[in-house]
Amino acid sequence: IHGRFDPTGTATGRFSSKDPNLQNVGRGELRTCFVPEPGNKLIVADYSQLELCSLAHVLTQLVRFYAVDPKRKAYAERLLGFKISEHYESSLSRAINNDQDCHVLMASVLRGRGETYEECQALYDQADAKKAAKQKLDREEKQIIEDRQLAKPCNFGFPGGLGERKFIDYAAGYGVTITLAIAKRARQAYAFAWPEMRLYFDHIGRLTADGNAVVIQFHSLRERGDCWFTKAANGYFQALAADGAKYAGQLLVKYAYRVPESPLYGCRPSGFVHDEYLVNAPRDQAASALPEVERLMVEGMRVYIPDVKIKAPGKVLYERWGK
Repeated sequence: IHGRFDPTGTATGRFSSKDPNLQNVGRGELRTCFVPEPGNKLIVADYSQLELCSLAHVLTQLVRFYAVDPKRKAYAERLLGFKISEHYESSLSRAINNDQDCHVLMASVLRGRGETYEECQALYDQADAKKAAKQKLDREEKQIIEDRQLAKPCNFGFPGGLGERKFIDYAAGYGVTITLAIAKRARQAYAFAWPEMRLYFDHIGRLTADGNAVVIQFHSLRERGDCWFTKAANGYFQALAADGAKYAGQLLVKYAYRVPESPLYGCRPSGFVHDEYLVNAPRDQAASALPEVERLMVEGMRVYIPDVKIKAPGKVLYERWGK
């Protein structure tokens, strides 16, 4: 089965396909239906926390935009409660560039105990190791795992402008059941963990105050019209990730078809699902092609997200795709 890709994609610029829809593939058994061509292995490389990286870059650029103009700078500093400059790096960027676990950092704020990130990370690592070894967890270890799980929908849901009631349903998709009071506390903790989001939401609010707005995407300068608040809030960072992923796809195709000296030459990029590229590679070539796939994915994304650490770890699969 070979789906047909829509060249225009979705409103945010994400890939789309039909007959069938190969872009809507969960992490269950359906993935095992994706198999390499005869005589090939399947290379699968997945961007790590891509939308968080994209949002981190957007926040950095937004603060710098406000910092270069005295009036905008004064307004932003009043809103944020701290000084900014044209060289500012967002808190989310700093966390990612320092290889911190953004979900553990978010959980450390959610817990509200005055713990440092390092203390929460040590506790989570301890709990995770015991869980992997199928050992019994104590109450605090169970709690940090639950707190980190709640942090995931916070980090992925609130940037798009979710309200507390809709967040309850969104969190349920992550296996987290919460009350309205917890949802309100989570939203407050999110704004504290990533303070630049206050400026981001304020900027989006003023942009869409008079009705549907036109959003001009970073770097590619693509325009997306008819954006109300949540569309605009989602649009900036989702579109940036989409544009970077498409450029990475261009590089993969170029090196696979037109650069004979590349280890990727002769392989065939076969799909992009969510944040993962799938590449068919001859069996004796797959191991050497894998680092090239990872390199090109990172190189392509860095054109659009230059100041945040990008990772695209991959693996070679013999029989089929799966998680």
